Amino acid sequence: MKKLIKSTADTSLSFEEYEFQFRLPVVQMGLLCCSIIYIAGLPIYLSLFPEELHGVIFWTELPVVMLPLWLLTFSYFYEVPLLSEVRSWLAAYVYLAAGICHAVFNTLNHKYGTPMVGDILPMIFLFGCLFCGLNTKQAGITSGIIFLSIVSATLWADYAWPIVVNQFAQWLFFIAVILFTNYQSQIMLRKVYDYQKELKNKSSTDSLTGLLNRSALDEHFAVLRRQSVRENKAFCLLIIDLDYFKELNDGHGHLEGDQALVTIANILQSSARRPLDCACRWGGDEFIIIFYDVVYEDISEMCRLIKERLQYSAINNPMSEFNGHQTITIGGILGKLGHLTDREIINLADLALYEAKQEGRNTHLIHTYNTSDRNKLNNAKTENNLADSTSSASESNCR
Repeated sequence: MKKLIKSTADTSLSFEEYEFQFRLPVVQMGLLCCSIIYIAGLPIYLSLFPEELHGVIFWTELPVVMLPLWLLTFSYFYEVPLLSEVRSWLAAYVYLAAGICHAVFNTLNHKYGTPMVGDILPMIFLFGCLFCGLNTKQAGITSGIIFLSIVSATLWADYAWPIVVNQFAQWLFFIAVILFTNYQSQIMLRKVYDYQKELKNKSSTDSLTGLLNRSALDEHFAVLRRQSVRENKAFCLLIIDLDYFKELNDGHGHLEGDQALVTIANILQSSARRPLDCACRWGGDEFIIIFYDVVYEDISEMCRLIKERLQYSAINNPMSEFNGHQTITIGGILGKLGHLTDREIINLADLALYEAKQEGRNTHLIHTYNTSDRNKLNNAKTENNLADSTSSASESNCR
């Protein structure tokens, strides 16, 4: 059983989950106050009725209203699987039960000639519409049923008509105001959610292609690597490079080059359809696409399909060796890569891309990862460091 604490309202959540997180502190405080008021106010409430009714009222209120209210309050403070699924239904029931019980007790007041306790009903409406987590539709339907029960009980009790009309007008006006407040708060929260989501999308996507940008890829990488280690599954990272892209820009202009980038981006986006797959614009004419839980045959076939779809897109490049069609070269690394850093994984894919270009354009080369590949990277880093040290020493000697 996990304690519920308000977390940052994240737009990666659905709107319903976002709204729950946003309203959680208010609902928690409202339910806690209602539970305390119910306990403290019950003796005062009972004192308004004849003593022979105390037992009936108490044993009606306790199982029908008070216990479900405490259960609802508990469900908003602690994550209980079964309660979490029926939380909104339980809230609607508590609101409905409290409203109908007090409508009936008002009728008993009239029968026994005791003071009316109708002033409690507006508090119940306020609780149900604003403080128990119901949306406008749920609160409106439940309030309507309660109001009809009040009308029925009042007509049965044969109150004086001036009193009845006055009470109904007040309650209708009060219900309308708090339902309107509930509705407006939902509208404003939806606008905030959509605005934050739009800002997040703009900050995490490339403005030209609509693919993820490098910062968003870093976040996705962190999730993917943890998942790979936890499930002990492989994933593949491909680097896609447009062949002779500079010549395309120079020969046909930047607008044509941009169109080529958008076309390949759409092809990659449609290829990365599963939740943990993603496509990213790495920079310039280079793209990265990641596939989770795949084998070599799947990746090789995917590379073939991507190149084939690009060929059918009819983007022309005067420098292309393939009948003037724009082509791509793909290099990738496949394996259980979760223990590697982002930079190491990308460097391994970059090595495969370099080797693929040495073999010719419009091709793909996928390396399968093993520990020797990491040793190659470490050796390459050592050689670079030694080269830098030698260069620095030479410069010092020259001075």
